[in-house]
Amino acid sequence: MEENAQPLVSIGIPVYGVAKWIERCARSLFEQTYQNIEYVFVDDCSPDNSIEILQNVITRYPDRQKHIKIIRHNVNKGLASARNTFLDNMTGSFCIHVDSDDYVEKTYVEEMVKAQRTNDADIVFSDYYIETKNGRETKKRVVDEDKEKYLLDILGFKKPHYVWGMMARASLYKGNNIHPVESVNVGEDFQVLPQLLYYAKNIAKVNEPLYAYNRLNENSYTSFFTEKVGRHDLATFDILRNVFQDKEIKYVNTINRAEAHYLHSHLIRYDKKMGNEFKNEMIHRFKRLDSCAKRNIRSLDRFLLQENMLVVLDTYIKIKTKLCKILRRIK
Repeated sequence: MEENAQPLVSIGIPVYGVAKWIERCARSLFEQTYQNIEYVFVDDCSPDNSIEILQNVITRYPDRQKHIKIIRHNVNKGLASARNTFLDNMTGSFCIHVDSDDYVEKTYVEEMVKAQRTNDADIVFSDYYIETKNGRETKKRVVDEDKEKYLLDILGFKKPHYVWGMMARASLYKGNNIHPVESVNVGEDFQVLPQLLYYAKNIAKVNEPLYAYNRLNENSYTSFFTEKVGRHDLATFDILRNVFQDKEIKYVNTINRAEAHYLHSHLIRYDKKMGNEFKNEMIHRFKRLDSCAKRNIRSLDRFLLQENMLVVLDTYIKIKTKLCKILRRIK
């Protein structure tokens, strides 16, 4: 591809506590086969030497240096704010989010741009790798050709909602005021991707793994559940409902069903990790949802949750699980 024909692609990389991973990430970005790239690293007051490591890596890529920005927050603001800082400072026609503990294949940007041009796409997705202690595993990102179905599947928690491993037209963000809500640092991808899909006209897919998602970082937000994580997740449901409330009712209904299943599964799975106040808040939200949102949840589960009988529900599930194991052995 000739350089003068290449659209500028901006890549945003939030940096916080990733000294172990930042060199691999930065090298994978600076060694891209595609040339017309703007890099925006956002230092969210990283407590380690991540930025020092990054600066040392930058010295090895003189041809990239004039296209690199490092923006530092005055105080730690969280992932959503770091993403917003990138969106406010990018100048490209297309944008890509890369987490600083992840990395990408050298042809990542080139292949995404090719797919965008071929399909005149507003959003391009790719397959990806999951990296664990057992090695890399290839994952297919199932993207429906029917954009509307894909959007409803994302809202309904039937398809993953991450914004890494994709490229979007910058005007989608800027023209529709799409950004994650600051201070809500879990579920920020779930806030953003449905909005991008709603306004996109065409989407496309690269059928090869180009992004490597790191599951080895135990400090990432997605590594564990806490009450704080739960509160951010619930805030995200409220944010999405507010975004889609003036659009077709099917979107709000789908969000409500997703929240009902979230509350049901998390109250059972993480009951012991929650304080009584938060537990009661979740049960109150479950009660508040209409019957249509809860229709696919077992009647007994619905009753026990609404009556705040979590101990009974937990015992019932344990007994049922044991009975199922016994029946499988008999068979």
